[in-house]
Amino acid sequence: YFDFLNTSNIDKTGVSTSSESYSVIGDKEVRLVIKDQNGCWDTTSNTVTVLEHPQASITTNADEGCFKGHSFDYSGGVTWVDGESSYAWTFGPDAIQSTGSTQNISAIKYKTYGIKTAQFIAKDVNSCSDTANYEVELFPQATPVIILSTDSICLKGNQVDFSENST
Repeated sequence: YFDFLNTSNIDKTGVSTSSESYSVIGDKEVRLVIKDQNGCWDTTSNTVTVLEHPQASITTNADEGCFKGHSFDYSGGVTWVDGESSYAWTFGPDAIQSTGSTQNISAIKYKTYGIKTAQFIAKDVNSCSDTANYEVELFPQATPVIILSTDSICLKGNQVDFSENST
């Protein structure tokens, strides 16, 4: 049976494989106790080190904006535990630049309006990682439309009426 010391001490009699999840960092000992067909017992143990992972976050220059002329600058924040290693960004299929690999990314633009999600992944030297997501919203662009009663007139006695039909 497996004996997960420092945790639940669960008896897993008759089990040749097992798994355990840990919620606290540190060294965790697991012991295997066996009894063979002749009634002979033996024990062995091993240690698993549970490592802390980095904490990722995202900030941006704007949470929302109009579609025309938009541009988002993203900054990935990380609290490193065991030294930095790598960064990865994804901005979705609608982004003109859909990925990145530096901590800060500038001038991200999207092909359409709507809610867009940026994802930042920070991985440390132990391959422990954390992911942060951030949503921004692009609003449809207003379309100005001028309606003229005429587009050419004589100088004497003229009058042009203007109206709009913008969306």
